[in-house]
Amino acid sequence: MRWRIKGLRHLKHWRTETGADIKWGGIRQPHDPPRMNASPDRAKVFVSYSHRDNPEIDGAPGWVMTFVEHLRVKLQQLDDVEVWTDRRIPAHAGLSWVLPDKLRASSALLTLVSPTYLRSDWCQRELTWFLEQRGGVSQQRIFGAELLPITDRSVLPSVLQDLVLRKFWGQFEDSGIPYSLNSLSCTEADKRAYWKQITELAHWLVERIQRTDAPQAQRPTVWIAATTDELQDRWEELAAALRQAGWEVLPATAAENARSDTELAEALQTPLAQADVLVELLGTVPARKRSLSDSPTQLQHLAMQQTAQQRGCKHLVWRSPALKLEEVVDPAHRQLLTGTTACGFPEFINLVKAALPTPASASTAPTASTAASTTTDQANDLPTVCLTADAVDHPLSEEVADVLADLGAGVVMSTPVGNHPSPAEWRQHNDTLMCDADGLLLLYGQAPATWVQSQLLSARKTLSRHGSHTRLSLLDAPPPHKPPAAWRLPNLLTLDCRQGIQRDPLARFVNQLRGGAHA
Repeated sequence: MRWRIKGLRHLKHWRTETGADIKWGGIRQPHDPPRMNASPDRAKVFVSYSHRDNPEIDGAPGWVMTFVEHLRVKLQQLDDVEVWTDRRIPAHAGLSWVLPDKLRASSALLTLVSPTYLRSDWCQRELTWFLEQRGGVSQQRIFGAELLPITDRSVLPSVLQDLVLRKFWGQFEDSGIPYSLNSLSCTEADKRAYWKQITELAHWLVERIQRTDAPQAQRPTVWIAATTDELQDRWEELAAALRQAGWEVLPATAAENARSDTELAEALQTPLAQADVLVELLGTVPARKRSLSDSPTQLQHLAMQQTAQQRGCKHLVWRSPALKLEEVVDPAHRQLLTGTTACGFPEFINLVKAALPTPASASTAPTASTAASTTTDQANDLPTVCLTADAVDHPLSEEVADVLADLGAGVVMSTPVGNHPSPAEWRQHNDTLMCDADGLLLLYGQAPATWVQSQLLSARKTLSRHGSHTRLSLLDAPPPHKPPAAWRLPNLLTLDCRQGIQRDPLARFVNQLRGGAHA
């Protein structure tokens, strides 16, 4: 541990890398409160973490501090939200009496969960203090990011067991050893996953803080049942899409940790009673049976089915169209999969959205950060973009989709022909997507210019035939050295990103859609 304090004489408490207290006499007196530089009007997120997860190498910031800085930037892009850590507490201040005040002033607690977090006494104290300051209210105020996998959720503090922990880790394919994701990951997929989680976490924090700090109208709710590891990313994708569209996603339950049929029934009781729509995502294998009378997947499905019949609510079940039923070993699971919706995942997301009523707008006065918003802005708060790209440009389209989502747009992507029973149904599905969207963005990257020409003409005819006001646009993407555009279409908006995907052209595009410029 290193510190530099001029004229050091006494210290009351200091938090070491092991989480232990070193106790000396105190410089400050109890009547001399620590000075806080943060504005009292700003919402604050306190980040609780283990110092062992933030090692500095050659003087460079550790993982946690780098993560905090990235999250801070995202939060400030969305709203006036400040991020706090114990690094901002003066070294001469006693943590055991400063931290409770800090937590009392915080709007939310973000826990960075890892094996070392669970072993840290200080982290457990921070969680306890936050709950005490909030009168035990937790679900709307506590958030979790998982730095490394916690395979047994029963080891988590009880208040964290029902939370959805955002996954900030991956695994080496050859060894299965986990590692924490970061912005400097070796693979592009890991980098995209890291920034995607940062962006969605920021949206989640802002949305929840705004809703819990001011009275809001009741919103429709959806419960996505806990799923197996192979579909956890799909779970996160669906939950993020629904939250960004304005719906409430109920927290995950402790169903995966139930050790008896009774425990499972108790865990399912709350979400089954509250949800307006019930959703399941099924993979090739059911969840591990453990000591239950049947697989949790089977029991959960039956409970959701019965609830849907009794309450008359929607019950949607998805499986990948690539899944071959004849290859499913478990006969009961194969039977369950037979009656599911087999379609592309973007299409399924749209099905879930269609099953939910439109979220009611809040009936509160605008805050200082939203005073300039107009009724038009609120009505067009989430413009939708149908993003179309050739197979060779699929990785680039994922990057574009992340930027659009970060800018506040809903993005649907066309699905391959193989995901549909016939080419005719595929064509009808894609026509519906483009006609219902606010904007159609065609990506011109490595695809041949002839492909782009045919797509532009086909889309123009389809939109005209259906009388759609969808804004037809072209994203001229890398590589920079390729044939010039061999088309001239009236009212075609072209975004110049040949030198690389840039945020500003896409931001102008989203703002045009939000303002109804295409109508």
